[in-house]
Amino acid sequence: MEIADKLHDIVWNGLQVDIYEAEEALALVKEIGLNATVINEAKYGFGHLFGRLQHVHTEMAILAVNRIYDKPKRHTLRSLPSALELLQANSSTLKPVDRRYVSKKLIEFGHPETKIKSLEDTQATELLAREYTNRLPSLADGDPTGLNALKFRRDKKLAHPEAINVTDIPPITYKQIHDLLSFAKDFIATVGLSYLSILYVVDDGTFLLSRDAEDIVRPLRRLLQRAGIIADAAQAEPAGTVGPD
Repeated sequence: MEIADKLHDIVWNGLQVDIYEAEEALALVKEIGLNATVINEAKYGFGHLFGRLQHVHTEMAILAVNRIYDKPKRHTLRSLPSALELLQANSSTLKPVDRRYVSKKLIEFGHPETKIKSLEDTQATELLAREYTNRLPSLADGDPTGLNALKFRRDKKLAHPEAINVTDIPPITYKQIHDLLSFAKDFIATVGLSYLSILYVVDDGTFLLSRDAEDIVRPLRRLLQRAGIIADAAQAEPAGTVGPD
């Protein structure tokens, strides 16, 4: 398989799938949270039902974000670290199909435009991979991105039912999950257009996968309206911390 094909496989069959799954799950979690009061007050135990749906979809998002950031060990992974390793190891043969977007991102990262223009394609690819690698969220304890807490939750609770106390599970906020997704979206938007001719962001800044993932909210609203639970979906924001349950 050609290097560009391997990169395409990671982005197309891995990163974009996990980003979409996480954002769709979070869109449902948010919409349920926006209507939590009226759902809880409705008859027939809808509060319990939708509470469980929130819980399940939060865990789906946690699993998807973990897959995005998993580092390859014994097995080949379709993850962001795998894509960066591929870029770094094959910078001499992986040529950008549109160098403008590589240059634009490097300038955003703080490199002078005059310096970027003087770089060969190989050097530009190496620098791009290094910049993203340096910005990768850390798995160190207390890392503010929350990736370590997310991995702890996946490894100790979701993947393996370890005998741990609930109080030992570090908290993770929805903002941290969204920020981790934002980094991944920025990466595939840059690499997709620069090396694979895949458009993820349009001129007005809309990330196309996010827009599509949010479509799931419309049928949920219609369901709540037809069940007589809501007339208008505009409520308060959901709580930020993912609970220990």
